[in-house]
Amino acid sequence: KFSVMILFDTLKIFIKGNVRIDDGVQLNFAEGASLIIEGSLNAIGTKESSIVLKGFKNSWRGLYVFNSKEESVLKNVTFKNTTGILDGILQLTGGVVFYNTKVTMENTNFENTMAEDALNIINSKYNLQNLSFQESRSDAFDSDYSEGFINSISFKNIGGDALDFSGSNVKVENFYAENVRDKAISVGESSKVDINNISVKDIGVAIASKDGSVTFASNCYVEDFKLSAFMTYIKKNNYSSPSLKLNKCITANEISKVTYFRQKGTELIADNLYNILEQD
Repeated sequence: KFSVMILFDTLKIFIKGNVRIDDGVQLNFAEGASLIIEGSLNAIGTKESSIVLKGFKNSWRGLYVFNSKEESVLKNVTFKNTTGILDGILQLTGGVVFYNTKVTMENTNFENTMAEDALNIINSKYNLQNLSFQESRSDAFDSDYSEGFINSISFKNIGGDALDFSGSNVKVENFYAENVRDKAISVGESSKVDINNISVKDIGVAIASKDGSVTFASNCYVEDFKLSAFMTYIKKNNYSSPSLKLNKCITANEISKVTYFRQKGTELIADNLYNILEQD
């Protein structure tokens, strides 16, 4: 077997049907080009012969997979230098977007993303194993109105939120983040998220639960937070009160009034500490 490199210089590649990319293939896209698939995507590389989708010289818009009853499967794949798909009425903030489908990813990397979201999964079901996000200008992974399981996910040098949930029901195991400007984990818009085994450092906020969301987190280690380690608050008034319950969550910083931020009327419990100060 040998690696295959293909250059696409058209601005939009639209495929209706199921697409397969074999191991060792590298797809190079011209600046402004995008790959849109109404169907499923099977991109299965190996550790020795991975699959790469990237801009040929600089950036490319990205990948959009939608409206498929068949599951998309990605293994040992790397996405580089996406900016988001902006094409007429199609305005996608994600560099890689899955909508109204099922998706499984293993050993998948997202690097040097200039889009608002490196990965955006919408109205879908997903199973993600061993994902890595590095150098994202804004948010890294945005889960909207989806159900999923995440095991082993890492983030480094993220300009916005690392992991952002809206209207989603997700379980997260083994989460690591370093140098995240905003929130390592943001849970909003009536999401239900269960998180176990978290290690974060150099972040704005470790976990924020807001706007009617129910969040459980256990076995957390937080080092060097800028704003607060754990927060509950209401950002959008049309949602009910959120909750955040913590078990065995510690910080390297000395416990202080900024370790927890609990807006009045919200619930924040840390290791049976029920009387966390309420604040405006």
